[in-house]
Amino acid sequence: MKGHIDEEQHYQFVKEAIARSGVGYYDVFKFHFGYHSVNEAKTDMGVIKAYDRLKKEGLVKHLAISQHHYNNIGGDMEAVRRKEAILLEHCAAVGRDPSEIERTTGIGVLFIRDDRAEAERCFRAAFDRNRVARPWENQPVGTPEDVAEKLAPYVALGYRHLIAGFPADYDEESMTRFATEVKPLLEKMA
Repeated sequence: MKGHIDEEQHYQFVKEAIARSGVGYYDVFKFHFGYHSVNEAKTDMGVIKAYDRLKKEGLVKHLAISQHHYNNIGGDMEAVRRKEAILLEHCAAVGRDPSEIERTTGIGVLFIRDDRAEAERCFRAAFDRNRVARPWENQPVGTPEDVAEKLAPYVALGYRHLIAGFPADYDEESMTRFATEVKPLLEKMA
């Protein structure tokens, strides 16, 4: 074992962070790079116990544990499929039913407009405003139907929690249309 995960330390850290933020609770308690082996995950339960306490108090809803490169925080479909295979391998190693795990992934920067060219223009303008050297490639940008088609492979793979990025100026139109137009299209595919 590389180190001990202190239950009380993690519990207090998250509880204090929630109080400082003023949000009341966190949807996801994300534990980065927590375990170095399957055995360590089975035997050092400090973070799991801290999460259980926080959940019982209504301060967190979900626990996400990433193991180095196994955290599916996004990437193209090839990367997501590769990470999914690793997740399934780990589930098999510890005897966990993979259908019990809620799949989440980052989908990149999202812009939705009625016109594809306008969505692309908004996307590029956001990168220019934020001084990003080069816009990211293969992002969910276009009409609601374009975006749903781009995200369909995630749904087919079992991902139901798709996390979109919205750089400053935080495009409210895309946020709203993602929830009201794209989400129903994806739900039909599930």
